[in-house]
Amino acid sequence: MSENLTIAKIAEIASKDENRVVELKQPIAPHKTDGTLNDTLKSDIEQILQIIDEHPGIQIKGIMQLTNKSRSTINRYITSLLTFSKIERCGSRKTGGYYKL
Repeated sequence: MSENLTIAKIAEIASKDENRVVELKQPIAPHKTDGTLNDTLKSDIEQILQIIDEHPGIQIKGIMQLTNKSRSTINRYITSLLTFSKIERCGSRKTGGYYKL
């Protein structure tokens, strides 16, 4: 099988044909819950949430200055916080900011 298989694709194949065997080139790694990467990500997101709580209406540029992190990193964390309804964005694209819920 020459196509790249994702977990979703494997599940789709398995649901269609229970007798088909799918061979993976690399094992699927389980999520680490005690690793330093997850701890770092959690602390970074908590830091950004605390900054938004202390500075209501702050924009990404301000968060970048306070955390010394790149715009793309801040955007990724902001997207997570918005998805889980921890913060909201109010105002226009140019002058609006983020607020903790």
